[in-house]
Amino acid sequence: MLEGSGDLTGERAFVPPDAVLTALGRQALSLVAQELRERAIAVLLAPDHYCPAMFVPFQLEGIRVHEVRTGSDCLMDADALAEAVRERPRAAVFHCETFGNLAGPALAETLAGVQARGLPVVVDQTHSLLGAQHFPGDYAVASLRKLLPVPDGAWVCGLTEVPELPRSPWDEAATDRFVDALDRQPGWLRLRLEAEMGIDDLWEPAAISPQAVAALGAIGTSELVEGRRANATRLLAALPHVTLLNPDATECCLALSHRRAEAIAEDLATHGILAPIQWTRPRRLRRARPWRTDVLTLPVDQWLDDEDVALIASSLAATT
Repeated sequence: MLEGSGDLTGERAFVPPDAVLTALGRQALSLVAQELRERAIAVLLAPDHYCPAMFVPFQLEGIRVHEVRTGSDCLMDADALAEAVRERPRAAVFHCETFGNLAGPALAETLAGVQARGLPVVVDQTHSLLGAQHFPGDYAVASLRKLLPVPDGAWVCGLTEVPELPRSPWDEAATDRFVDALDRQPGWLRLRLEAEMGIDDLWEPAAISPQAVAALGAIGTSELVEGRRANATRLLAALPHVTLLNPDATECCLALSHRRAEAIAEDLATHGILAPIQWTRPRRLRRARPWRTDVLTLPVDQWLDDEDVALIASSLAATT
């Protein structure tokens, strides 16, 4: 646990009691990747629909990522994972609770089987951060910036050793940009995305900033979660024909499949409404490899108002 974090651990601040706090999620993953390398893990089995930055920390440690087919909910298919484990019996598994979705019985059984063989399961709780249940991985990580109004922050659990986590001038500059984005509401999400460009090279693990610690301490857990769920209900009422990919995790976002998903996201962006989770096709993906372009996520953040709901509804209706 980071020194000076005080009462930020526990349910109220979305940080487990035994967590180590870092500035960025990629840095939390880097600490896990370093331990996997020390454990002679050379292969990581991971979902085939992902944010490319998630894999880089492992690749920097010489760990090869093998992609596993995902289902409609963007979680790994249990049978595909079981087959991959049989073919690569010394691999670790990277289970992402994408869009807040939890592993169903079959996937949970396969993940538990991996652990029974003495191999680690890494659980990314970034999207499920506001939920109460998670698969009990050997390691768990979460970025706080995706769902919380904080300038930086992430955590990792399960480490056997915790290195020193200094903060560089580049870490400080990145935090300052995100603080500015938060201070300049409305429209902070757009400014946050602009600030993202300043963290592309910040792979070296660093401590969470004092500004983020203070921001975490000011968040009320129940109010934030209830507010997001209420916004999700309000938005769903305006979209009567939508089938969700994450019906049990609407506090994260509304995730749905739509044949014009990219066009809708672009249209909403022109009105300042940004898809909270949008994974475009990775640049280095081989041409023959398909990539899902039907996934659309809609925000349920505290700033969502009636005008935003109407704009989202009209955009979907216009592109149906």
